This record gives sequence, C-alpha cells and structure tokens, in this order.
Amino acid sequence: MNETIKNRISNYPLELDAIKHQCLKYIANNSKIGSGDELFIFHRPWIAPMNWGILLFPPVTNDWIQTFESRSDKAIPSFYVDFLNEINGCFIYDIALYGITSSIVNAHQTNKSSVRAQDLFRANLSWIQEYQVEYSFFHFGTSHYSGKEKLGYFADGNNEIFSMLQNGTVISTWKNFADFLQDEIARSEEKMKFEIPPTYKIKMEY
Repeated sequence: MNETIKNRISNYPLELDAIKHQCLKYIANNSKIGSGDELFIFHRPWIAPMNWGILLFPPVTNDWIQTFESRSDKAIPSFYVDFLNEINGCFIYDIALYGITSSIVNAHQTNKSSVRAQDLFRANLSWIQEYQVEYSFFHFGTSHYSGKEKLGYFADGNNEIFSMLQNGTVISTWKNFADFLQDEIARSEEKMKFEIPPTYKIKMEY
C-alpha cells in the first residue's frame, strides 16, 4: 500500500515538493488509500480513531474547473489550476486548501466517499465575506492562527498570495505557490508536533 502511495506522490510537480516531503516523512504511520481514491497519510489516533494528519483528494476534471469559473464569475489563478490538476483540495494538519466538490455540477449528486475537500465555490461565494478583503480576490484556503483566530489564504489580481486574519491584518505574502506551501506547512507541522502524546512513537522515513 505504501509503495502505491509513494508512486503517486512521486509524480507531483516540483511546486508541490513541500507536500511531497510531508507525505514521505510520515507515510509509515498507517497510511492508506480511501474508497474515493483519497490518500490518507499519518494516522493520528490520539486525536480521533479516524484522524489522519494529511488527506489529499484526487485530481479535478477540467469540466468542473470550467463550471466553477462560469458559476462563480471568478477565474482560478493558474497556480491553483495546476494544484487542482494534481490534488483537488487537501487537509495538512490544521491547513485546509479548498477543492471543487461534486455539488458544482449537481447539487443532489452524492459523493461515494464519506469525506470531501472544503468547498472552493462556497469559499468564494460566501466564506470570503468573513474577511475584510476585496470580494474579487480568490479565496483558496484557511488554517488556525492563534486562540480563536482564523487565517485565510488569498490571491489578488496579480496572483500574489497572502494570508490574512478576519480583521484585515495581513500576516504574510508570497510571490509563488511553492514558497507559500513551504512556509505554511512548516509552521503547521511545528504546531502539530506539540500535540503528539509522549507515549506515541512516530515513524519517520524521510
């Protein structure tokens, strides 16, 4: 099973190296492939019996991208189209990067998997209004910041990426998606490590 997962991850482009690194690092901890072809990596039973630190969803189809852009009246930035063509949304520790769900095609369509990415369409329709940010910007993810504060991830009209608190405070900016992934995943991993009980021995391969 792990070899199958490794083979899939190895095909990710260079821009997704930060995700690849985390997957290979923790893959030995009861990772698996889900019924909907999702990758469940790094089982964390101390949080919940069915909790994994990393959950990657299979690639999106081009018609879903076209439908999203038509219905949302927003163009998906090129860096995020490339991401969706590899991973249609994911959870990495406390980070959620949104994906296009089946509801974009058919609101009554059921997903054969019991899990799904957080909804990119809903994020750009309504969740974006929780932040003091221009509505035309592209909202593609979120993570925990501190206390009850939520950190949103956005791209402006020039495809520059930034993170922002709901009160409008910009925390960080990036020129490209690879640097964004590197910094935010490293930050999230450090927080995650403090949650591991000392009685658990984590296997690391990479």
